Amino acid sequence: MEEPKLNKIISNKEYITSKVNQLTAHESYWCLYYLNQINPVEKVFLVKDDRNCKKKLITVLEIRNFSPTRVDNLLAEMSAIIIPQSHISWLHGKDRATLWFIMALRSSDYRIKYITTREEIMTANHDIIYSKNLLSL
Repeated sequence: MEEPKLNKIISNKEYITSKVNQLTAHESYWCLYYLNQINPVEKVFLVKDDRNCKKKLITVLEIRNFSPTRVDNLLAEMSAIIIPQSHISWLHGKDRATLWFIMALRSSDYRIKYITTREEIMTANHDIIYSKNLLSL
């Protein structure tokens, strides 16, 4: 009776790994960021532009015991709210583009705080790119 359970666990891990490996780093980070918004990610330190986000996402999904169905549901939900990287590549990591975009957001009554330092520009860039509220705007 224990053997099928073991096989199921192995297949869940394999499924999670195969699905996450099909994602880009941008999509993996989006998933981590989204999961962290819902419930803070356990035992994983999430940083901007993380190069190990696929490994971290696999770890988080395994820790939370995601079944293949839950993984598919998460990816479907993510595909509905994610801003494709091709649409934001002009903004990613570019200070002048970020400042221009913030000015455009201010003129549309989108609440955004004033920026005075480069660190705030980088934070605003990240928040713009990974904001599901901005997508609805």
